[in-house]
Amino acid sequence: MYPKSVLILDLDAPKCHTENLEWIPQTIKRHRPAPDLFVHHWSDLHFEKPSFIPQLIFVRQSPRTLALKVLPLLRKRWADARIIGLFCTERDTLNEVTKVLDEGLDDFLFCPFREQDIVPRVQHTLDHATSSPKLPTSQEGTFPVRSPFIGETSTILHTLDKASLIAEVDVNVLISGETGTGKEIFAKHVHDKSHRNTKPFIPVNCGAVPDLLLENELFGHAKGAFTGAWSSEGGLLAEAEGGTLFLDEIDSLSLGSQGKLLRFLEYGEYRPLGSSMNRRADVRVIAATNQHLEKKVEEGSFRRDFFYRLNVTRLSLPPLRDRKKDILLLLDHYVQEMNTRYDLHVQSFTERARYCLEEYHWPGNVRELKNLVESLLITIRTGTVEMKDLPDYFQREETDGREVDKKERELLLTTLRSTKWNRTKAAHELHWSRMTLYRKMAKYHLDIPQKRRPHKPI
Repeated sequence: MYPKSVLILDLDAPKCHTENLEWIPQTIKRHRPAPDLFVHHWSDLHFEKPSFIPQLIFVRQSPRTLALKVLPLLRKRWADARIIGLFCTERDTLNEVTKVLDEGLDDFLFCPFREQDIVPRVQHTLDHATSSPKLPTSQEGTFPVRSPFIGETSTILHTLDKASLIAEVDVNVLISGETGTGKEIFAKHVHDKSHRNTKPFIPVNCGAVPDLLLENELFGHAKGAFTGAWSSEGGLLAEAEGGTLFLDEIDSLSLGSQGKLLRFLEYGEYRPLGSSMNRRADVRVIAATNQHLEKKVEEGSFRRDFFYRLNVTRLSLPPLRDRKKDILLLLDHYVQEMNTRYDLHVQSFTERARYCLEEYHWPGNVRELKNLVESLLITIRTGTVEMKDLPDYFQREETDGREVDKKERELLLTTLRSTKWNRTKAAHELHWSRMTLYRKMAKYHLDIPQKRRPHKPI
C-alpha cells in the first residue's frame, strides 16, 4: 500500500513572471494535515528509482512542451495520476491550451495561481484516490485503463461516492438509468468494493431469457425434472454463492417470475425445478432497469412487494446529455482505447467535430458514443476524424446549429463583458466547466482585451 502523494513539477519558472511555487506544498499540508500524505516539489524530471506514486501532479510548463514531451513521460510513468497544467496567462494562448487538453491533460490553471483554486483540486483527487495505485508500466505502446469511470461532473461523482458507500452494507440495490448509462459497470463497482469481491459476479439479462426458461436458469433443476434432464444442475444462484447476482432489465420479468424471486429475496431460499427440497444461497442481488418501476407498480405490471424488496437502496444514473463536460473526456478515452485495441493511429477529432459531438443529445448515452468512436476509427484508421466523417445526422444538426452558434457567441461575449472578463465567474453564470468556457472562447476567437492582461512587475 502506497501513501498518498502530490507532485509539483516546476519546469518553466524562469519564463513565467509569477511567483515561485514553493508556497503550494505548505498550503497543501496546512489544509490536509495527514501523516500519510507526502508532497514532492521537483524542478526537473528525474525518474531514477522514484520512491512514490503520485495521485495528483501539478506541472508548470508551456502547453506545447507539455503536450509533446512531458505529458507522455508522466503518463507512461504514472498512468493513474491526475495531471493539472499551470500556464502563464500572458504567454500561453487558448489554442495551445486546448490542444494539450486534447492530448490528455486533465485540468489547468492560469496564473496567478491561487490557494482557492489549488486546494479543492487536491482535496477532490485525494478523496477519490485508491490506496493501491498501479505500479509504473514499462511496456511501450500500451494504453493503461485508468478507471472504469470517466467523468468530472458533480452528478456522476456523487453517484460514484454513493455506490462506494452502498457497497459496504450488504443490502439489495436497484439501479435505474437510461439505456447505455453504465448500469452494469456501477453494479460491478458495488460488488468490487464489497466484502464479496473475491466471489463471483454473475450478470443476467432478464429480457434476453424467455420466461419459461428463466426459472431453470436461476434456480437450476433436479434430475428428471423434464425431458432431457438426465442429471441435476445448479442454476445461477448456486453459481453466484457468496457473491453478487446482477439482474438487468428486471422490469421484463413476468408477475409469476417476480413472485418466485420474491421468496428468495425475503428468506434466501429457492427451490430448483422438479425438487421437493428448498435450498439456501448467500447471494447479494443488484437489479437494474431503464423503466419507471413506480409507474409499472401503479399499472399492476410489477409487484409492489417485489419492488420494495429490490428498492432497499437506489442508484439513479444520469444520462450523458446531463454530463456535457464529460463528453470530450469520454471521447478522448475511447480514441486511445480503440487505437490500442485495433492497432490504429487516429490522433483525435477536429475542433469542429468535437464541438458537434459535445452538442449532440446522445439518446444512446455512453454506449452510443463508444460505438460511434469504434466505428469511425476502424474506418479512418489514421490521421484525424473530420466533420465530414461523422454520420449524416450530425451533418444535419450542424446546419441547424449555425444559428445557435451565433447566439451562443453573443451570449458568451455578453457574459464575459458583464463579469469584466472574469472567466471563473462567467463559467459559473453560464453553468459551464472552465474547460468548456476556454474551448468556446477559442472557437469563437474571443480573447481577453489587451488592457486586461496582467503586466510584468518592474
